[in-house]
Amino acid sequence: MAAKETATKIDESVAKSNQGAQISAEVAQSLDVIQQQVLQLDQLVGEIAFASGEQNQGISQVSLAVTQMDQVTQSNAASAEETAAASQDLNSQASVLSDAVQSLQALVGGNASNNAQPIDEVANDFQAARPNSAPAARKNTFTSRR
Repeated sequence: MAAKETATKIDESVAKSNQGAQISAEVAQSLDVIQQQVLQLDQLVGEIAFASGEQNQGISQVSLAVTQMDQVTQSNAASAEETAAASQDLNSQASVLSDAVQSLQALVGGNASNNAQPIDEVANDFQAARPNSAPAARKNTFTSRR
């Protein structure tokens, strides 16, 4: 009877060993599947990182372009202001010059008493209409931007 029990125990041990081997094979197979999925995940993460880098580069280029457009817009606005100021200055000088021409015509024509300003007053008005009375000190706004 002891031999029979020993044989039964040996058979049970072999069966449990076979069952353990089968479970070990299934675990190994599951680990292989997990490893393949981890490799795929790693590849996907790498592709995402690469795409993110390209997006970042594209956003940087767009940001640079917007900054450059802003600089051009500000430069154009400044040029428009300078042009408007120069236009007002020229308009004022043209008005004073027109008065001077009328005064000179009145003097030449002999009508010095007909509402004509004396030439000294006209010259003073002309100098007052200029923003800077010294011509050499005045900045040329049209050529300084080139």
